[in-house]
Amino acid sequence: RSGTSITFVRNMLTWQVWPELLVLLCEGEADAQPWDQDRQRQPGHATGVHQDAAAQQQAAAGWQLLVKEYSRQEVLRKVVQMLCLDRLVNGDLMTARQLLELMLASRHLTTPAAIPEYAPFAYSLASVLQDLVKAKQLSASSSFWQVAVGKVLLELVDSDSQVHIEVLRLLLSVAKEVGPDSLAAALGHMLTATAASRARASSQKKKFASITAQYGAAGSAGPDHHGVPGYISLGGAASEWSDGFRTVRSLKYGGSSDGFSELYCKVVVVGGLSDKREKWPEVLVKYMHDVEERRQQDEAARRAEREAAWEAERQAAGEL
Repeated sequence: RSGTSITFVRNMLTWQVWPELLVLLCEGEADAQPWDQDRQRQPGHATGVHQDAAAQQQAAAGWQLLVKEYSRQEVLRKVVQMLCLDRLVNGDLMTARQLLELMLASRHLTTPAAIPEYAPFAYSLASVLQDLVKAKQLSASSSFWQVAVGKVLLELVDSDSQVHIEVLRLLLSVAKEVGPDSLAAALGHMLTATAASRARASSQKKKFASITAQYGAAGSAGPDHHGVPGYISLGGAASEWSDGFRTVRSLKYGGSSDGFSELYCKVVVVGGLSDKREKWPEVLVKYMHDVEERRQQDEAARRAEREAAWEAERQAAGEL
């Protein structure tokens, strides 16, 4: 009987959460300036000048229900993420911000095991924010940016390699606007957050290269492979949805994380950090040193290949 009662209560909560979400959306529609980057509604507070204590209490209870059920219901999470992106595309930054605040209040996206689930949303969020920056509808100095990027995207940067790349592109679009201290700190955070995943991806690529070399030496065609995939977060097992996202992005972008070093270098240069190395966190110093070292090694290898080819041509010409 107790199990039946618990199920009944959960079903009632599931039904009640949708009207509360609708109320949140309606409040956004009624706002006079939803595009304001620095305006916000306090979560859990009723709007309007004639709201009494009972209305405020009801609004607070509705917000707490949304926060609780967001962590519990995957369907609700997907709907909230979709609505957040929709509100952004339509210029309703205030409602989008409240939906982001809902995600943060639930603390679900800070759970390591849940991070891979957010890969599609994080990728799309970074892409939409880039469009807003290009349209001059979003500034890196706004309070909305601090929530969307500083609290959400930087938390989810390790969800997938393509998310990492897209956030770097977003930072590149505002690199001249962001102060050197903030920019260096963001780059350092991203490198630290993705260190384990990038190391695993690098190890996988080396193993794949070794297997490919063995097949080549044996004269075999080797395994069918269409590019080494980028990493997905070490935080937990990805859902089928994020796996599907990963497959689609890998097909479009070749599935490689090779774009990291080029993007980091561009952000450093455009953001004016090249001559401000004293502001670089240690992890950025090491990464940029490794990038330069690999560049020199690759250049030396290409030079050796060219010299070997020229020598082979000279020997062939001498035999003739």
